[in-house]
Amino acid sequence: MKRTAKYWELLGRLDRVTPENYEERQTFMAVYMQIRRLAMRHHRLAEMDCNGEGYIRGQFYRCDGSTPGAYVSEDVTIFTAESDKIETKITKLAQSIGLSVDYQGDPRGYTVNLKRGNQTVGLYF
Repeated sequence: MKRTAKYWELLGRLDRVTPENYEERQTFMAVYMQIRRLAMRHHRLAEMDCNGEGYIRGQFYRCDGSTPGAYVSEDVTIFTAESDKIETKITKLAQSIGLSVDYQGDPRGYTVNLKRGNQTVGLYF
């Protein structure tokens, strides 16, 4: 993993929840960075779902019926379907490093919340 200034800043902020062992800490941070990247994508999808339009893999979708494929089923948008896929990935990664995950669809705050026990683990976008 590339050690950028953001990496070291995050490591400092997460010091209270990271393992003491060096190898375990490196594994934790590698998985955490993957979760963080997926959480940012999850947040963008929540914004697009709220706005009713946006791009997924270069394809524009609008949920007013003017673009085909915006609805996967009668009441499930493509943005919600993509969010569900990301939630599955995040949950699997979080469980591998001993974190629990809560999701919310409101883009005005964090859409992914991580916890270790009763401590909240910030994502720090």
